[in-house]
Amino acid sequence: MTPANRWILSPGDANLASWRYWCAVVFLSAAVFTLLGCGGQGGDPSAPVSGRVTFDGKPLTAGEVIFVAETGKRSKGNISADGVFRLASPSGGDSPVGPSYVCVTALQPAPSGDRYAAPVSLIPARFGQPEHSGMTWDVQPDGNQVLIELFSNGRGRVSSMAEGG
Repeated sequence: MTPANRWILSPGDANLASWRYWCAVVFLSAAVFTLLGCGGQGGDPSAPVSGRVTFDGKPLTAGEVIFVAETGKRSKGNISADGVFRLASPSGGDSPVGPSYVCVTALQPAPSGDRYAAPVSLIPARFGQPEHSGMTWDVQPDGNQVLIELFSNGRGRVSSMAEGG
């Protein structure tokens, strides 16, 4: 084999099997790192978030609270009949620590007889949009009890349960 063509492998070449082996190792390693990532989500700090939602001073009796962290990770929780919620991430963990946009959705189901009717929002629609809700919360590592107050004039605020009630 001449130096110019020493990297060209032919089907009968003994180095071909070795070359295929190393290509397979590199491909499988890349696939594993792609699927698992470097460090995964397990290392990201998270903390529990729960609280109460009111609309015009009364408990919001249905809907969903969603926190969207700056990293894009979300945690959400259903609002119970007494306005209480507890957030969880899609993987079942707590909310990411740090600043988050806060949004709330509450839809009244369409009448059962009208299959073409769209659900109606019980609160101003802007509260359901993270970038437009006007509400943020800095999730603290030691836990968070929050009061989310929504108003029909489109204003809303998030405060600590210790501050707001």
